[in-house]
Amino acid sequence: GLYMYGTVSTDRGVDQNLTSPPLDDGESRWSMAPPGLLCCVWRDTKATGVWFLSTCHDGRAPVGTVRRRKRGSPLVTKAAPQITIDYNANMGGCDRANSLRSSYNTYLTHKRRWYMSLFYYGLDVLLVNAHVYSNDGKAPADIESQKKFRLSVIALFASRAVVRTPPVTDRRKRSRIDELPEARLIGHHTMDRDNRQRGCAWCYKTLHRQVKTPYCCSVCDV
Repeated sequence: GLYMYGTVSTDRGVDQNLTSPPLDDGESRWSMAPPGLLCCVWRDTKATGVWFLSTCHDGRAPVGTVRRRKRGSPLVTKAAPQITIDYNANMGGCDRANSLRSSYNTYLTHKRRWYMSLFYYGLDVLLVNAHVYSNDGKAPADIESQKKFRLSVIALFASRAVVRTPPVTDRRKRSRIDELPEARLIGHHTMDRDNRQRGCAWCYKTLHRQVKTPYCCSVCDV
């Protein structure tokens, strides 16, 4: 299944019966909904409490502690459920992911091809997740920067790239008026009609446009 957890507003269909009677400071209550959704409320500073939803926690887990500080007061230790401890330890993941993604952003906005915007966004998210996963479990001295990681990815794909050359086609080279044989100035030349259309070298030279004609010189073959 999909394991997720986070805070939720009270107007999102949470179990309001958990707040009756009112919670004491540091107290938490929970309820389970099928197929395995945990709804938990924990009182921190507000009387309404902090509400959590989770698919990877169990309300029967042992209660831990968190440290809290009120303005002008020293740190105090307060009882808290496990979902609260995990949330405080891992909160800010979306902000960190957006920060890493914006550092080397390939996301482009396409007005006509809207699906390309989704492709580039998914590519950025994929590279950020791969970078975080590659540094998971490494010593601080061995952690690789995002720039170095992306350069290594580019080098890997460049080394596997296949260079394809276009096929060589036997195309007739265009005749230029300056490259015509000297025989064109000697003797009498006649015009013959050919079965194929050719580009007129004189029109291309003098009028600077391409004109197709079936006629050619019988001597110069142009």
